[in-house]
Amino acid sequence: MALVVLVERHEEMRRLYRTWLTHHDHDVVNCPGVVDGEVGRLRCLLLEGATCPFVGQASVAVYDPWSRQGPADHEDVEVIRAIRQSHPGARVFIAGGWQWLPEGIRQLMLEDNGILLAPFNPPELATQLSRLDKAC
Repeated sequence: MALVVLVERHEEMRRLYRTWLTHHDHDVVNCPGVVDGEVGRLRCLLLEGATCPFVGQASVAVYDPWSRQGPADHEDVEVIRAIRQSHPGARVFIAGGWQWLPEGIRQLMLEDNGILLAPFNPPELATQLSRLDKAC
């Protein structure tokens, strides 16, 4: 069973991910840095030089870099980089298709094999996480 930190700004997607991941026996924690009611806003402790108690305990973070305004910005790249630097054992699954990801995130994924593209739907993600959990 994996502990998954879900950094998802859209409430409906958070519910879908939680339902499928818990159905596959994963524990799910919603990132408290996602500002409720402000789609696309993120306030991350890692960017302030603090440690994240959730990512520190998790084996996986599912990160949605998309905001209401459009594709990920520089802050998203910095948060993903900070997750991997602060907690190198935690994998980061990026939600979204490769062709739609900003160049900065694609570059991070090419440089770090711990940053992976998440499957397009929650059931496939849950299955993939179960396989990774068994391999560890």
